[in-house]
Amino acid sequence: MQITVHRGSHEVGGNCVEISNKDTTIILDVGLPLNFNIDDNINDVLPQPIFDDIVQGKKLVNAVFLSHPHLDHYGLIGSLPENMAVYCGASAEKLMKMTALMSPKIVVSRDVRNFKSFEQIKIGTIKITPYLMDHSAFDSYAFLVETDKKNIFYTGDFRGHGRKGKLLDRLIKNPPKVDILMAEARRLVPAQMNYF
Repeated sequence: MQITVHRGSHEVGGNCVEISNKDTTIILDVGLPLNFNIDDNINDVLPQPIFDDIVQGKKLVNAVFLSHPHLDHYGLIGSLPENMAVYCGASAEKLMKMTALMSPKIVVSRDVRNFKSFEQIKIGTIKITPYLMDHSAFDSYAFLVETDKKNIFYTGDFRGHGRKGKLLDRLIKNPPKVDILMAEARRLVPAQMNYF
């Protein structure tokens, strides 16, 4: 198994994480950087070399999973090949398509496959289980990724104080078996540290 953080390790937002094993590759989120301006050229902010490799056919990506409908997690899906499988929640897809109507540079014209919380999806030899999370974006998910006898938990963005805050409490009380935890964090405060 190999994990490559193409963007999101040294900044908040713009997430793009590749997880692969010997025969399957998935990407978690393909986001625009938070400092992206609507006047900027999207091609200038593509995580490289992965996007060039995908477009030129040098890298096969079996599926992309989007955690939630904030541009810093899905804003680059219009730059992916049209035949690439993209998964997200059904309500998230609707929100992304509404955003595209108001933002000419954001393209969400592709067919998107929808998942539901806790329904496992198998892509090649990788299993992905979405976990509904509380976040300021409606229909947000974390992902449990199982490959090569290792479990990776990618939190996406989450909070524990919103209208669905009990989802985080439920996760803490009954966490999956995890070997690697991947979380985007600006800061950890004592109350949050109790969760991990």
